Amino acid sequence: MPSHRFADWIRFADGMSVKLRCEREALAAWWQAVSTRSTGTIGRDHQTVCEAFK
Repeated sequence: MPSHRFADWIRFADGMSVKLRCEREALAAWWQAVSTRSTGTIGRDHQTVCEAFK
């Protein structure tokens, strides 16, 4: 996507998008931050998407 359309994408995605530097380290840092946000909040009875559609 052209960078001049990024604002349109953000509006379309309604907050479900993020802009990262084009570097592996930026992706790794973002993933680390996202993947640890919910640590401990999912109970043992949580059903994954794959389990739900079996």
